[in-house]
Amino acid sequence: MRLLDITHFYSEKGGGIKTYIQNKIEYLKDKEDIQHTLIIPGEEDGELFLKRTKIIKIKSPYFPFNNHYRLLINPVKLSNILKQEKPDVVEIGSPFLIPTVVNSKKESLKYKTVGFFHSNLESVVENINKIKGKIIVKKIARSYTYKTYSNLDLVIAPSYYVKNYLLDIGVQNVEVIYHGI
Repeated sequence: MRLLDITHFYSEKGGGIKTYIQNKIEYLKDKEDIQHTLIIPGEEDGELFLKRTKIIKIKSPYFPFNNHYRLLINPVKLSNILKQEKPDVVEIGSPFLIPTVVNSKKESLKYKTVGFFHSNLESVVENINKIKGKIIVKKIARSYTYKTYSNLDLVIAPSYYVKNYLLDIGVQNVEVIYHGI
């Protein structure tokens, strides 16, 4: 099986997603029947191997107001990598741009999609803008989250609290898998 992970939320400087991915790489190192590829943003384009995982870095700018994370914004390059790698399963670890690109190629490239709900967009937007309680912000964030995750074959939530949030906004096919960090 060919498993391909894509995320914005991988930082060389550390963090929970980096730990999650490193644990997955460690777990998969002895799984001969699984070919694992990881696409992450980087300072420059590049390719390397860590254990048995192929890591593809796509040159990406930093997130606005945050120099720990970079934003994958090259849909053409991402599409070309999906075609080249021919995955059976694509795991999406970010709600921005990546799901749109991955879902647009899903039928033609015949892969299944899994989304790991690492970050609650509604809370992030509220915290950044200090606009807690604004109904319009909640509606927009919930609508975006629904549109982003409802087209995936499976959505993974890190807790039952998050699973219930996703179910409440209409996202189906949600299962709980703890990060294990």
